[in-house]
Amino acid sequence: MTDVQLRRQLHRVFAWLDAGDIARAGPAAEQLVRDAPGFAPGWSALSEVWLAAGMPERAAECAERALALEPGSFDRRAHAARCRLAAGAMDAARGHAEAAGRQIHGPGASHMSSPPAAQSIDTLATVLGRLGEPERALALYRRAADAAPENAGILFNLATSLRNADAIDEAEALFERVLAIRPDDPETLQSLVLMRRQTESHNRVPQLERALQRPRPWPEQARLYYSLGKSLEDLERYGEAFEAYRKGAARVDANIPETAKRDADALRAAESALPVVLAAGSAGDSAPGPPPLFIVGLPRSGSTLLERMLGAHPALRTGGELGAFMDAVRAVSGVKERLELLQGLASGAVTVDPARLRREYLARIEVRGLALPGLIDKMPSNLYWVPLIHRALPQARILLTRRDPMDNGLALFTTLFVTGHFQTFDLDRTGRHLSAFERLAHAFDQGLPTNRFRIVDYEDLVAEPERCLRDLTAFCGLAWDPACLRFHESRDTVQTASAHQVREPVHRRSVGRWRHYAEQLEPLRIALGSSLRTTLPSSGG
Repeated sequence: MTDVQLRRQLHRVFAWLDAGDIARAGPAAEQLVRDAPGFAPGWSALSEVWLAAGMPERAAECAERALALEPGSFDRRAHAARCRLAAGAMDAARGHAEAAGRQIHGPGASHMSSPPAAQSIDTLATVLGRLGEPERALALYRRAADAAPENAGILFNLATSLRNADAIDEAEALFERVLAIRPDDPETLQSLVLMRRQTESHNRVPQLERALQRPRPWPEQARLYYSLGKSLEDLERYGEAFEAYRKGAARVDANIPETAKRDADALRAAESALPVVLAAGSAGDSAPGPPPLFIVGLPRSGSTLLERMLGAHPALRTGGELGAFMDAVRAVSGVKERLELLQGLASGAVTVDPARLRREYLARIEVRGLALPGLIDKMPSNLYWVPLIHRALPQARILLTRRDPMDNGLALFTTLFVTGHFQTFDLDRTGRHLSAFERLAHAFDQGLPTNRFRIVDYEDLVAEPERCLRDLTAFCGLAWDPACLRFHESRDTVQTASAHQVREPVHRRSVGRWRHYAEQLEPLRIALGSSLRTTLPSSGG
């Protein structure tokens, strides 16, 4: 193929990707690398296809091929960092990100053959933000926006970073600039809707309904429906709100591979692995100072709220959603796929040395400038590794956040997760997932020492925050500090789906939210079965 033909085929691949047409983009990208294996942009395009298909490991392999062909390219390195991050390879992502940072900030930056593309600076900023470097990310977003002031995608990312840093007014103004460039942009409308409560006098329902009347790729339709659902719920039009949420979830669910909908299998495997892992012994643990604290649980169960509350204590430091422990588990076990690893642990086919796991974890947090004493590692998916956390770090306190399963199920169903959590787009599957979670939580409660593991119910936390927090600080061996009750005054960056909520004082508005949708949630209730509860017994009273 000639260079012109290669570029034309590359353009077609990205056009199909933009339209959400993976079925056409995939074969075209594969043909491109077969015909021109030395064409780096072709490998980058194929990596984008794998990302869109939910297979980040394949994407990372292709991104590395592109980088190997152009090792001095800032653009290829930033993209490789992004793909490694998507694959959960935090160490590799950080290595690429730091190398890319040196390319544009180091002594050789002025000798680059061409200025770094604004889009790649934006990509690097996104990676650094996900790696727990929000200040560096924000500076890079500003640099990218200065280089491309009319690039709506870059402006959007800068606005999102500002919103996470609680610069709400500046963020809102930037989102409005994005809408001026891309009218009715679904992601921007969603961001604006989530930032503020919609009212009868100020809402975007008509704009969202008009936007939905035009033909759009399914990802855009899903965003618009979720935004419409949130807007209608704010206006207490619950029947219409649920129908909007349902349509959005159906758009996503119809486009997810069946193999991606098996998270309940992983929860069951984690339950089976628990006694095997605990019977294998523990590492020594003599670190001075406050113990590290791990917060785990399902999304939308109160983990971010709890992290913010405890993180306001002067003896504790929040590390954010690190991913470091999962990376360490993969490194020590040699197994990357979660379900395979959990099943291997349960059968005894996979063993993990706790002392080595401890060393690997410490190395990963130290790279981030963090120390173990008093560290809060809030990564909900560490739920799967709770017994390994206890073995590798016996002094660690582990808090599992839990919420009424009907409220948690509704919160999951009405949240548009960009990656993962594919079980949440169907009520029956969500209910089965929550049932498996409840069984796992109970198994942890029965199998782990009561002075190391505790279940924290969201309803108790918001009903009696001071009592709960006094109990939890004592559980961590700390003196009580009233700063824990003033968590909402912190201006620290928040990058989770709860970012707009944890800026407020404690409230109980979300407790019993499911009752507005009792009839529509009947499939969820049936799937939950015996997992429906007032409250399961919690360790520690």
